[in-house]
Amino acid sequence: MAKYKQRKVSGYGIGNPIPDLFPNPIKGMRSPASTDNGYEKGQVWINTNPNSTNFNDVWMLTSVTAGVANWESLSFDAGGAAPITLYVIAADGTGDYLTIQEGINAAQAAGVPATVYIKPGQYTENLLLIEECDLVGAAAGGENSFVEIVGIHIPPRSGTLRMSNITFTSATHVLSDAAIGTSNIYFNSCSTNITNGYMVNCPNFTGLFSFTDIETTLSTDDGGINNTGGAEVLINNSQFGRGTGNDIIIRGSTSITCSTIAAPINAQTGSVIGMTNTTVIQPVTFINNSAAVITNSFFNTGASAAITHSSTGTVTLSNVSINSSNTPAIDGAGAGAISLKAVDFIDDNTINGALTLSTTGGSQTTGFACTDVTCDSINCTTVDATGTVTTDSNIDIDVAGGGILIAEGANATSGLANLVAGTVTVNTTKVTANSRIHLTHQNPGTGTVGFLSVSIRTPGTSFTIVSSSITDDAGIAWLIIEPS
Repeated sequence: MAKYKQRKVSGYGIGNPIPDLFPNPIKGMRSPASTDNGYEKGQVWINTNPNSTNFNDVWMLTSVTAGVANWESLSFDAGGAAPITLYVIAADGTGDYLTIQEGINAAQAAGVPATVYIKPGQYTENLLLIEECDLVGAAAGGENSFVEIVGIHIPPRSGTLRMSNITFTSATHVLSDAAIGTSNIYFNSCSTNITNGYMVNCPNFTGLFSFTDIETTLSTDDGGINNTGGAEVLINNSQFGRGTGNDIIIRGSTSITCSTIAAPINAQTGSVIGMTNTTVIQPVTFINNSAAVITNSFFNTGASAAITHSSTGTVTLSNVSINSSNTPAIDGAGAGAISLKAVDFIDDNTINGALTLSTTGGSQTTGFACTDVTCDSINCTTVDATGTVTTDSNIDIDVAGGGILIAEGANATSGLANLVAGTVTVNTTKVTANSRIHLTHQNPGTGTVGFLSVSIRTPGTSFTIVSSSITDDAGIAWLIIEPS
C-alpha cells in the first residue's frame, strides 16, 4: 500500500471525514427534525443537551426531498472511531459491505442520495460511480490509517458526486470516460499515486470539476485533467499535476488559487484561466483563442519558457515573477496581446518580438530584471519596454547609505563639465525644452567663482552653462530632471 500522510482530523466518532466541506458540525439542544432542511447534504448535527436521552447522538443530513430533510442517525463502535450507517465499507468485515461497489449498488437500489463511508484500508476495485452517492474515506485510528482505492473508475454522466479523504492509485487514470457527460464532480482532501495518466480523463464532459486540498507528490506523471469538452475547472489550495509526461488540458473556464501547478498547462480553444497566488513550475501554453488573467503568482520553469503565447486571446500578467533561463522567457507568436504590469523577470528578461505588447493600467513591464517591482490596488510601480520606471507613489530609500546612482557618459542626464572663460557647452541628446537643469560648482579653479545659469539650450543636442564671472574655470556638476 502506498504511504500517504493525511491531515489529522477529529470529530465525534466519525473522524470528521469532510473537514473542508463542513468544518463545523451543528451543536443543538435537540435532535434534528425533518423541517431542518436549510443545510447542505452531509451536514453533521450533534445533540448537546445533557438532559436529552439522545445526548451526544450524531446525525448527518443525507437528502432533502420536497422540503423534507432526511437526517441519518450515526452510532459508533466500542472505540468510537467509525460510523455505523447504511453504507459502511470495511475490507476486514467490520462494516456493512466488504467492497465499495457493493455499498454503491445498495445505495443505488435504495433510490435516495447517500454517503458511502469507507473504513481505512486498501481497496482494489474499478468502480462504477453514480450520482448523489458520495464517497468519504474515514480517517480513524491515527494519521497512518487512510483509505486507498486502486483502480480506474467510471464517473456518473450527470448529477453530482463528491469524494473526500481518499488516496487514488492507478497506473493510468483515476476517473476515465470518453462519453459525453454533464456531471459536477468534487475532489476534496484527496491524493493521487498515478504512474502515467490523469486524475480526470473525461475529454467530453461539460460540467464542473473541482479540486480542493489535492496532493500529488506520490505520482510520477499525472496530468491532472484532460478535458476538451469545455467543463469548468476549479483548483484551490492544491498541488495539482505532476511531471512532464502529460499536460493539463483545459478548454473551459478555469480558476486556480493558492496552488502549485506541477504539470504543463495546455489552454485550448475557449479556455479562460483566472490564476492568483499560485506557483507554476511547468510551462503554460495558450493556443487558438484561449486567454488568461494571472495575478500575484510565480513562474519557476527553469530552462523552459514560462509562457508560450500562440493564441488570439489576451494574456494579462499583473504582479507576477518569472524565473526562466530560456531565451525568450515569454515565447510564441500569437496574434493576441500580452499585457504586462509589474512583472519581475529574475533570469532571462526577453519576450518574443513577434508578440504584441499592450498596456494594462497605463503601463507595461518587459525586458527588465528587478526583484523590487511591486503593484497593489493603491500604488503601482512599473517598468516599460524602454526601461522607464513609473510610479504613482513616492520613491522611499529607507536604508541609511542608500541612494540614487546615475551612469555618466555620452548622452547622459548627469555629468561634469569644466568652464573655460566662464562658459562651457554640454552635448547630450537628453536635454529637452522642459528639462530642469541643476548646476553646482564641483571643483574650484584658479579664477573667480560666479553665479551659474543655462544661457542656451538646443533640445536633443546640447545646453550651455555660463558663469557671472568670465574668469570662472571651475568644474561644474550638472543634472537633468524631466517633469512628469
